Amino acid sequence: MPYVQWVFRQAQEAQLVPLAPVLLSGLVRLVDGIEADRSKDAVDLKVFTYNAIGLLGKRVKSEFANDLPLLTTLFDRLGKDDPRVTSAIYDTLNLLRECYTTIPPSPSDTATAAGGQASSSTPATTTPARTTNANALQELLLKQIHNTEHTARLMAVSYAIHNFPYSHVPSRHICVLAIGDQRPEVRDEAKRGMQPYIVKEGEIISDHGPTQATSLPSSSSKPQTGSTTPKLGRKHDVIYPSFPDLLQYLSIKRREAGGIHAAGSVAALGMTSASYEQMLLLLRNSLHRYMAVRENEHNFRSEAANAPYRELVELALGSHGGDDLHLIASVSLLDLLLIDQSFFGPLYATESKMAWVRSLLFVGRNEARDTIGRVLGIAGQHIENQALEALAKDVGNEASDSALPLLSQYAATCALGYLLAGAQKTNSLPSAVQGRGRLSEDTLAQGVLKLYKQLSHSNVLVTIGACHSLGVVGWYAPLPVKGGFEEAASTPQNGAGTAGPSSAPVVDDTSVTKKQIVTKLVSMLSHDERKLVETSVSTLGNLMLGEGRSRDRLPDSGMKSAVLDGLYKLAGNKNEEVQFTVGEALSIIGGGEFSGAVRDPFAPGDAVDLFVDREDAATKSAGGHHAHAPTTPEAKASVSGLGDIAEHILKSHLTDRQTAIQRTAACIWLLALIKHVGHLEPIQSMLGLIQSAFSSLLADNSEVTQEVAARGMTLVYERGDESTKSQLVGGLVRTLASGAAAQKAAGSEEILPQGAMGAAPKSMGGGLSTYKELCSVASDMGKPDLIYQFLQLSSHHALWNSRKGAAFAATALADKAADQLAPFLPNLVPKLYRYSFDPNPKIASSMGNILRALIGGEPRKALDLYWRGILKEILQGMGSQQWRIREACCAALAEALSGRSIDQIGDELPEMYQMAFRALDDIKETVRKAAQGTLRTLGGLTIRMCDPSYSNNRDAKRALDSALPLLLHKGLVHEAAEVRTFAMGQISKVAKVAGPLLVPHVPDLASSLLEALAALEPMGGEFNYLALHAEKYNVTEEQLDSARMAVSRLSPLNDTLELCAKQVDSSNIDELMSKLVPLIRGGVGLATRAGVAKFIRQLAQSHGDEVGKFSSKLLPPLLHSLDDRSALVRKGFANTLSYVVKSIPTKATGAPQVNDVIQKLMGKYRDAVQTGEGNKDAVAVAFSELMKNAVSSLLPFQKEVVPFLYFAKNDPTESISKIFQEIWTDSSLGSARVYLREVILVVHDALQSNSWVMKQQAALTLSALGQEVGRGIGEEYINVVLKLVLDGLRTRTYKGKEAMLTALSSIAVSCKEIIPTPAPIPSGTTSSSTVSSSSSPSDIFTNVTTITPKDMVLSAINESKRSDLEYRRHAVNCLATVLKTYPCVDLYNEVKEAILPNLVEEESTPSNSGSSSNTEPDAEEMKQKPLMMMIRSSGYEAMGYAYAAQTLPPTHECTLDLATLLATQFAISIWKIQLSILTAYHSLIMKHSSSSSSSSSSSGAPLPSDVIVKILESISWGLDNAKYSEIRKASLETLIDLANVTRTYQIGQDANISQLGHKVHDQVETLRKDATVAGPAEKAKAALDNHPLVNAMQMS
Repeated sequence: MPYVQWVFRQAQEAQLVPLAPVLLSGLVRLVDGIEADRSKDAVDLKVFTYNAIGLLGKRVKSEFANDLPLLTTLFDRLGKDDPRVTSAIYDTLNLLRECYTTIPPSPSDTATAAGGQASSSTPATTTPARTTNANALQELLLKQIHNTEHTARLMAVSYAIHNFPYSHVPSRHICVLAIGDQRPEVRDEAKRGMQPYIVKEGEIISDHGPTQATSLPSSSSKPQTGSTTPKLGRKHDVIYPSFPDLLQYLSIKRREAGGIHAAGSVAALGMTSASYEQMLLLLRNSLHRYMAVRENEHNFRSEAANAPYRELVELALGSHGGDDLHLIASVSLLDLLLIDQSFFGPLYATESKMAWVRSLLFVGRNEARDTIGRVLGIAGQHIENQALEALAKDVGNEASDSALPLLSQYAATCALGYLLAGAQKTNSLPSAVQGRGRLSEDTLAQGVLKLYKQLSHSNVLVTIGACHSLGVVGWYAPLPVKGGFEEAASTPQNGAGTAGPSSAPVVDDTSVTKKQIVTKLVSMLSHDERKLVETSVSTLGNLMLGEGRSRDRLPDSGMKSAVLDGLYKLAGNKNEEVQFTVGEALSIIGGGEFSGAVRDPFAPGDAVDLFVDREDAATKSAGGHHAHAPTTPEAKASVSGLGDIAEHILKSHLTDRQTAIQRTAACIWLLALIKHVGHLEPIQSMLGLIQSAFSSLLADNSEVTQEVAARGMTLVYERGDESTKSQLVGGLVRTLASGAAAQKAAGSEEILPQGAMGAAPKSMGGGLSTYKELCSVASDMGKPDLIYQFLQLSSHHALWNSRKGAAFAATALADKAADQLAPFLPNLVPKLYRYSFDPNPKIASSMGNILRALIGGEPRKALDLYWRGILKEILQGMGSQQWRIREACCAALAEALSGRSIDQIGDELPEMYQMAFRALDDIKETVRKAAQGTLRTLGGLTIRMCDPSYSNNRDAKRALDSALPLLLHKGLVHEAAEVRTFAMGQISKVAKVAGPLLVPHVPDLASSLLEALAALEPMGGEFNYLALHAEKYNVTEEQLDSARMAVSRLSPLNDTLELCAKQVDSSNIDELMSKLVPLIRGGVGLATRAGVAKFIRQLAQSHGDEVGKFSSKLLPPLLHSLDDRSALVRKGFANTLSYVVKSIPTKATGAPQVNDVIQKLMGKYRDAVQTGEGNKDAVAVAFSELMKNAVSSLLPFQKEVVPFLYFAKNDPTESISKIFQEIWTDSSLGSARVYLREVILVVHDALQSNSWVMKQQAALTLSALGQEVGRGIGEEYINVVLKLVLDGLRTRTYKGKEAMLTALSSIAVSCKEIIPTPAPIPSGTTSSSTVSSSSSPSDIFTNVTTITPKDMVLSAINESKRSDLEYRRHAVNCLATVLKTYPCVDLYNEVKEAILPNLVEEESTPSNSGSSSNTEPDAEEMKQKPLMMMIRSSGYEAMGYAYAAQTLPPTHECTLDLATLLATQFAISIWKIQLSILTAYHSLIMKHSSSSSSSSSSSGAPLPSDVIVKILESISWGLDNAKYSEIRKASLETLIDLANVTRTYQIGQDANISQLGHKVHDQVETLRKDATVAGPAEKAKAALDNHPLVNAMQMS
């Protein structure tokens, strides 16, 4: 299946289209066949199959366009299988979505040119088949929107949005239903479908019109001045659904879903409250566009046209669907009345409808109650005067009824205001019906009085309602109260309450004046509640507007002055929202009805006017007021005071003497004046001054001031003439391209004050603060004359820290001057794109808005059109001296790289990496973090481009050729650890996906990675520290190397090297070897050298034939590397050597190379043994690896290898010997017996060496031969071997020579049967054989002299005379062994002469003996004492064996001397020597056993009695030894021997013997009870029973 997916991705469309039906059919049958199988393998197969179907559909859309059954099947299977299968189906549906976008819209979706609405009257242009498919898809989606599986519902919404235009009514219905879904992801997708959009190239692009809100703001919310909304672009226009079709369709579907339910229940809605809210919002927006066409006004008046809409609205108002639904429904009802008051007003002016509307006053949120109050006011204009009088009085009473809840009082207060305003409006219209909608002057006055009293209410909400109502009443005409502003209020009577603060005039119960109302409102401007202050400001403006509408008299100047003074005092208010309201009020006061801020009081308020498109909605539908210019002299005179207001603001609030808060307020006021009354002559004449004022505020410390000033500049541009616009466009280009503004600040007197020239905060990268820096900037820009402009800027500067203000001003300016800016776009767009990623989010947002305005809202289009310029700007900025630019460019590059191809970035790819590496090593942390993101994106893009499965081979090769060399030669060797780490990981990832494309790069890649292993060693610093303090932490070098290697194995470079090894072939191995050979010899670092060894080993294993061709180049450096100081490296190269040897061809040309390796290894070993320098362990390991991995290559050289291994396994060094022992044990080459001749030659050569160590090893080898081969030496070579031993013993004593004695002993014992033994030779005669010392290898096997046991004994006797005690110990022991083995050699006198001096301690002189008791023995004496004891121990045994070997009977004197010596030393010796003495007694006694048993004394004399006494004394002494059971046991055995030998003796009367005999007998009796020697004691008792030794006394 992966292969199938790869084919679907890479195949040409011309190849894929003809096969698509067959492929699709096969895939569908496959997945259908395993649908019920839930095994793991089946799940994996289904996942791959579904993915393949999706890929096929993406490539061949036409094959799926009519296959709706497949689509139905996929929808039905969502959520029915394993989660992985569900995910695969979901992805498949996403890929297939575009297959159905070719379905044309249904007839109702075709738009008319008017109003952007689809018309049901437009004929269809689609074929019946296409229409059928569209309808079938529509029905499928309607069905799936009710699916219990949320993924199916989500996909249904996605299909409804992407596959149908916004004008498609059923798809909007699907989105309406999905808005109420329980799953948030389904709701979010549905919200996208409720926003006006178009589908372009599979992407949803939102409209520039109003965004559909899904939640309601609080009552205090206010649109943000200067905020922008993402746009489709100037050339796009969304077609809205046809209102009649939409209304009809939704009404039918609602009735079908709602069924029959109780009135007012939520179930009667037919959908969730959230869905019903969105349905009403959709209908409301569609209605606005429908009514924009004049002929539709008449059509909508019909009952059939508007009744369903009114039904839906009234149903929502009567339901319990929540406050949000109630608010939206009330706004929809108000809109309906505002569309055509003359038609819809009377419909709700009936008694029943009025009662129903009035009941709604006390339901829902404050905004809804206020909206219903407006509805009531409009409907009140169409009822009879008498009924209106009664209604106004009832509502007024409710407003002042303190028993009602506060919210009810608030609602009644608002409703009273709208009722009075409606009457004011009716009274002001001469054409109005006289009998309807009018109130008497008394009722109006009383109503105003009640509202005035509510201004003093204890609850702020009620006070706000009363304040707002007064403004509504005074909007159409002057307040209906008696008296002018200057007339004093009447004196209060009967204790009337006060109006609030002490400064306010007193109020009575019957009347109120304008001055009292204005004074009260002005006093409330200092209130803490912001909403109350804003409402008071708006009310004062509306009152002044109404005063200006009076036909009887001019506005009262005193009232105007009082209001303005109160508003000006708000300059100290910190709240910007309040200041925007003040600005609107000032524009109304100055411009009157010509101000754009004038708003119909019955239009939806700010808190509920959520969705009106203020740019497109008509005046009558939105209830708004379009500003116009005065034409008559009277009208022009009415706005003459506007200039005074602007002048006052400029002179009194925008100077340097004002606080920042006051400047902010004044700036906002000016903005409002330009926006709302900028078209009037007084403001037009002051545009220059206002422009200067705004320009001076662009560098203000307050961001709010900067933004408002910038927005003011754009409005000045809009209001200005052509010359002004040209000047602003030029300033814009200079500001954005060079960072300098071109205007002088107003009101600033100081030239270049401290901090004015762009001293940006340190956190934002510094700025221009000195003259020197200004000159430098001007010079860098290539315009030195700019320095003169800088000097003129005063408090205005290059805007490094206030570019937000310039960008804010440029948004609208650039949008309207796009044609003029077109020549500058190649230079501007790259800079704007870079600035849109500025670290300052406000600057980034502003620059992004400018960019969208210049390129039509499609940033991706800008990247395509200006890619080279943008990329150049970014790469240059990444090397900037300012950290903000570097950081912004890093972020910009990460974003710009998305979706780029190799053709677009191939040439700049190396430079991108270099600059990103530089940024990653930046001194600024935020720049480093941004660079990390850039490298993540760049790295991911590089990996995809290098992967042939994602791109074609040509592009992948080009990307690899561009990126890999830079990563190797710049990244891996970079000074920054972060860069090296990234490069290491990136190289590994690229190598994994590149596959065969990696072949030409393998030599360079492998060598670079191997060199980097040591440089990129993890924890390298820690290891270096440990190496310097190894002794402190008790860490050996070997342990440290082992730890280094363990950590190095974790590096991802090892995996990459393995991938490189797989891509080696005949095309690159020559170059690869030329790079590897120097690394073998000169690689630096443990990890590198070990890595080289491992890599070559992998090559030899996987490409043996290729590597074998280069064996002549590899073997010398490999052999040389065996001398590396690190044991781990030596082992690695030894292992590699074995595989290289194995790869050598088996032809005749390869044999010399293998032989050369063997000879050099053996030579290294011999040199190391002889000189004591070198690494024998490396040779040992090398042979070990050769025996494991290349034993077949060693078979032709068994004669050389086997003797060497046998010799080497006897190395004196235990660790080396152990390795060779293992090699010998596991070897299958041959045995020492087979190659004995060659082994002997090796030993002979070793013995001829000048190295004593070599001689020692030769001795050990001879010893091993005797022990292991034994009789296998054979008669052919026994004399040769013995000759070598004896020749070796003749040399001087050296360390290890004792091994030669051991060899002599072992050969003497193991080869006893084959060593020639001549007849006994009496002592004093010489052997017939002679031992030569020929050393020629060719002579040792010819003219061989027979070696006899006597020769061996004599050699041992000679060695026993050596002065070295350690060596003498081994020599005496060897002598004892040979004498014991060969009892025929009679050399007692010679042995006695050599051994006896060692057996008797030298007696100390009296002087010495006297001082020795008080002197501690020195160290040398302490060392010699145990050696002498061991010599004596072996010497007594040797004396005994030599005594027994005498051929002639021993003389009495000889026997007595020996017995006396043994008896004397027995008593003073340690227990081990006593054992040896008892052994010597045994030999002495047994020597006389034959004599005593013979019939005549001629054969030998029996044991003399004095000798027997000596023996018995020693035995008795031993039997008394209670500490050592071995002594007691040996003494009993000696007693048994003595008893057996002397049983036939005629001892006679010998008191000493008798006494000792009885003593010994008693001792034996005692020892019978000793468990340790009970057995020997019983035998001894049996031997003594009736023995002459015991019965000697009786016999006498």
